[in-house]
Amino acid sequence: MNLMSVQVLPSQIDVDQLALLSLSPHQQQQLQQLQQQQLQSSQLRLAQRPGSPPIESSRGFSTSAQNSPLPDVVRPSFAEMRSGSFSVQPMSVVQARLNRLEIAESPENLVDPRIGSSDRPRGSVRSTPPLMKQCRGFWVEVGRESISPSMLLADGVFQIENAADEKLWYAEYFAPQPHFNYIGVDSSGDPFILSVIRPQSSNIMRVLLRTRRGDERQVVAESKETAKIFKSKIPVQELMRLIAPSLSSVKMRLIKDLNLIYDLMGFEERLRVKTYKFGLLLCKEGQTKEEEMFSNEYGSEHYESFLAMLGETVQLKGFEKFRGGLDTEKNATGTHSIHTQFEGSEIMFHVSTMLPFSMDNPQQLERKRHLGNDIVVLVFKEGNTPYIPNTISSEFIHVIGIVQPEIINDRVKYRFSIASKDGVPPFSPHLPASGFFEPGVAFRNLILTKLINGERAAYKSQAFAGKMQRTRQIMLKELDERYK
Repeated sequence: MNLMSVQVLPSQIDVDQLALLSLSPHQQQQLQQLQQQQLQSSQLRLAQRPGSPPIESSRGFSTSAQNSPLPDVVRPSFAEMRSGSFSVQPMSVVQARLNRLEIAESPENLVDPRIGSSDRPRGSVRSTPPLMKQCRGFWVEVGRESISPSMLLADGVFQIENAADEKLWYAEYFAPQPHFNYIGVDSSGDPFILSVIRPQSSNIMRVLLRTRRGDERQVVAESKETAKIFKSKIPVQELMRLIAPSLSSVKMRLIKDLNLIYDLMGFEERLRVKTYKFGLLLCKEGQTKEEEMFSNEYGSEHYESFLAMLGETVQLKGFEKFRGGLDTEKNATGTHSIHTQFEGSEIMFHVSTMLPFSMDNPQQLERKRHLGNDIVVLVFKEGNTPYIPNTISSEFIHVIGIVQPEIINDRVKYRFSIASKDGVPPFSPHLPASGFFEPGVAFRNLILTKLINGERAAYKSQAFAGKMQRTRQIMLKELDERYK
């Protein structure tokens, strides 16, 4: 291969890539002659030939004409170089095309590939860089074009999913009145407990079945189909055929010990989730590694304002409410944290900048020990560097929320997005595809509801569903052994 070495001058033909092409001596001589003509003359007659488009390259062109009296030209194409002829076009024509290409390919103007064509108006583009980057093991929630931040925050009230599951059904409907409790063991050796109550002067019957997989709650109304159940003195077998056919033939024993009532109330209370611990991580501009984020000691004014919006800064020493695993005696996990009460639940945040910082430990393992064991982590991200959901190496983290402040007309607004680990089902409230949220109570309610529903959805994933079933199984076996 014949390599050509030429000097690149301002406003000259860009030949640094052409030097790598295989050129014949005759072609090299032609190129040198063209360069000499440019250097010796302030005007160059350009042979304009249709059908010879300029080469499109990712490398930069020298487009400034003010530093050289020579006209702007564009380098010849590879085909022209091989044929021994050149066709040169004015740089002004090419630069206009390049400007359009750069605008179309800039990250902030790419059409979001996550939004289906049926949900995206034709020609719609994303006006801001993405908050998160797709990665293996996580899925990023696709926002809805039909929702705007102002519409979402209109009433500021959002629903906690499966809130009825938290109701103390046994304590409210069974414990205060005479009822029946039965214990049985299925063919797999797993115990189950059945509670039945038929209130006096009522045409309904309440049934509560507790198994390893969960609670089955039924209200059976008297009808033609259920007439046999209501005529029976103890309709256990008929009830089981109705609500759990696979257990209808299993023998059950009636437990008359009143202590079981208190144990069942405790069983229900222990499985009730009314406290949450969420991680809160500060990610500054340009940070992409967990060590960098865990090493942040202080946040910006916007960061502090966001913490104040989320909850109350509490002193840990002597704190008597839900502490979320933080030390409240010797300040071993910091002196303060963020705590709040929301929709009958308590939330303690593990705030990275409030946990102890170690100069000798660049990994900041004390901070990671808490956030890495949280199911849900909220990241306060500054700048436009997209956050990668698997940045923190953790088997526990299943839901990640990203909040980024933006200054719009001298006012702080926020962007908000969610990513979940594969296996976590979608959860509400559904977020808009774009736009900015106004800070305030409504936005706080949205964030907290989303985080709570995210953790509750994570319970259904394979990683946690099995653990919760094993916990129930152990508790049911304890009761079975106790009342044999």
